[in-house]
Amino acid sequence: MSASSVAKCSSGFTARSGPLPRAVRVVSRAHGVFRKSTPLIEVQNFTVYIRNNVIFRKFNQRRRNIRDSGGEGYLSSCHYDPAHPEDLCPIFSIGYILNTSESDPEQRELMLAQGGMIEITVTWDCNFDRDPSQCLPQYQFLRLDSRDAQDYPGYNFRYAEYYREGSTDRRTLYKAYGLRFVIVVSGTAGKFNAVPLAMNIGSGLGLLGVVTVICDFIVLNVLQKRSFYRDKKFEDVHADDAYKPLDESGEHDGASYGAAVNSDP
Repeated sequence: MSASSVAKCSSGFTARSGPLPRAVRVVSRAHGVFRKSTPLIEVQNFTVYIRNNVIFRKFNQRRRNIRDSGGEGYLSSCHYDPAHPEDLCPIFSIGYILNTSESDPEQRELMLAQGGMIEITVTWDCNFDRDPSQCLPQYQFLRLDSRDAQDYPGYNFRYAEYYREGSTDRRTLYKAYGLRFVIVVSGTAGKFNAVPLAMNIGSGLGLLGVVTVICDFIVLNVLQKRSFYRDKKFEDVHADDAYKPLDESGEHDGASYGAAVNSDP
């Protein structure tokens, strides 16, 4: 299976949408300035658009997590609903992702303030004996960063802007806190084929014969009562005894044998 996935974070779906608000510390060594901004709670209303394409080469099937028809307009108004995965709307609100990955409200507030890492798993479990349209993705959200970390909690990164004032080189260093999404895509697919079924049945029948041989070997050669089992399984006969019929007790019946001989023409 091959897959590709793209996540886009924005406040809307146009090219003019800005980045997610986040807490930013600004440090300038030249001026000794320290400034900190607080995150916006409204970030939970922002959305994440995850577009995912998969191909099952063995079955020559391609699937994606958006509709093949219906126009692009539906993406501007839909939101993912776990109760209706058939709607194929891969747009998730930040609040939904936070609530699903972290159940503690206090921890969610800390994630908005200190940042965090969340794994988004897209799973495809398909049965191509049915209509391919029933092959739908499933989404899971898992928090990756430690809740109990005392040093360097959450998720943050630094970047710098370099500029020149007159003849002096200056740098502004930013420490940004935000949410990082790690997207993992996995999938399995199957379809009925008569050839593997016949091979499995043949292998099963062959194993039954092998099991009989192995059991006989163990019973007749390994167990402590192997002599008893050998006497019950085999009977030694001599000369004409092989042609004598057995009575109910298992002994040769001489009278019956003689009658049988006399009745021959």
